[in-house]
Amino acid sequence: MNNYFDQLVSALDAYPNAMDTSSLHGFLTALAIGPDEAMEQPWPQAIFNIPPETILSEAMDEVEITATFVFDQVFDELAAECFYPRIKKPDTDNESLKAWCRGFQQAVLLAESEWEAFHEKHPDAALITMTIAALIQPEIAEVAFSIPQEKHEVFVAEQAPLLGSAIEAYYQVLMESDAEDIDVKPPIMEDLPQFSEEELTNKSNDDLLLLLSILDDALPREVIYECMQREASMAEMLNQYLADDLHWDEEQEFGGGSWWTRLHAIMILGGIPGEIAGQGLISAFCRMPDKKDDPLWDWLAGYWPALFRNKFETTHQALQAMAEDTKLDWYTRHQATECVLAYAASKGQETLEQALDWLADFITVEDGDEYFRYMGGCTLLDFVPERHRPLLEKIADEQGNIGLGAVFVRSDVNQAYSQGKSTPEWERFDSPWEFYEPEKILERQQRWHSEVFDDQAYGEDESLDCGENYELDDEWRNCHSSAVETYAREQPKVGRNDPCPCRSGKKYKKCCLH
Repeated sequence: MNNYFDQLVSALDAYPNAMDTSSLHGFLTALAIGPDEAMEQPWPQAIFNIPPETILSEAMDEVEITATFVFDQVFDELAAECFYPRIKKPDTDNESLKAWCRGFQQAVLLAESEWEAFHEKHPDAALITMTIAALIQPEIAEVAFSIPQEKHEVFVAEQAPLLGSAIEAYYQVLMESDAEDIDVKPPIMEDLPQFSEEELTNKSNDDLLLLLSILDDALPREVIYECMQREASMAEMLNQYLADDLHWDEEQEFGGGSWWTRLHAIMILGGIPGEIAGQGLISAFCRMPDKKDDPLWDWLAGYWPALFRNKFETTHQALQAMAEDTKLDWYTRHQATECVLAYAASKGQETLEQALDWLADFITVEDGDEYFRYMGGCTLLDFVPERHRPLLEKIADEQGNIGLGAVFVRSDVNQAYSQGKSTPEWERFDSPWEFYEPEKILERQQRWHSEVFDDQAYGEDESLDCGENYELDDEWRNCHSSAVETYAREQPKVGRNDPCPCRSGKKYKKCCLH
């Protein structure tokens, strides 16, 4: 199923009386999709097969935490329509399937009256749980589905392949029911995930990794800082995570890989000084050419110099080698170039000037990657070195016939030298970790909430009085117009070094301008 469930099964090996794998998966599935009241019952004790009044040990508490992470992954699989009951294969005698159903039923009994109330309102959902009961009790199959008891095993074999789809159907009924009563109030600061220093200190590295996976863009800064403080041990674990191809496989996202986990891992490695963290960042950075369509690189564009800032000389030598590697695509080389220049700038003006000459040498070669030359020239324009003006004018003239696809033209060169040195992008993107500030998290959650409920409201009732909130939301949508719409303006309202109106945070020249 997924790595968290496997972790749970492994942890339960220390408890001989604990549920078997199939029963456990059925039990947790029912808890995940069942009424909240079931979670108020002593369900962890049921997993360990101990009396309900038993107080859990500290080790058992850790097992319970892992189980709660499995709930989220069950939801992910159901939402992705790729849910499969954890049943041993081949299951020729159907015992593994029946164990799964018994585990499911055991969870139902924890809040039986609440399940019944839900089924009275949604008969289709009741039919699914009736089928699960019939799979393990021949007398129910006979009464409910007119299956003779001597044909029960045939009935079970026929229904076994449909069990996953049945649970997915139950989930859909559940979601439709929840939508009727969903709280439409926008989130407030108190709704965001919060952890005390003591809570985080007591968590293992694996526990923290699980938080990176399940909290998505609501992950608070306290978790990020706790990970950074663990330095080498955390860096080694995140390096291993990012080195695993499974975690970069979009088709496996639901099963342990996570787009957000990758982003958080890179952000944390950027905050950890030293060689180990640098190796992990380089490993992730090298995936750019193979994952060109991954929006992760757009999110991180401009932030790489800050992420590599506290790394050792060997890391920056590796970045320089990537910038010089003509076999790589222009985007990867350009991002590496920005890191090299930012590092050189931190060493002083003389080192920076040498790095600018190094870049100029590369973009002088006319048979190289055209776009790398154009973007490299764009970077030089931030510093307006007089010795490189003829080169920049030549590259600008080369783009004269490109039209809308030009990164800069002769008028941009003249304007840049008239205005003087501008602020390099890496100075404006010097703190990637602002992403985790409470105010930023709340702003995102409120925007996501607004988009979801505004879209639902306008889609269901076109006569709805939109009011001021709709106008603001519509304005935000207009800012995300396509590059073609931006080009359609005869005179852009923003300068090439101004923030792009699409709100990406990048300069106009490095975003919608090209």
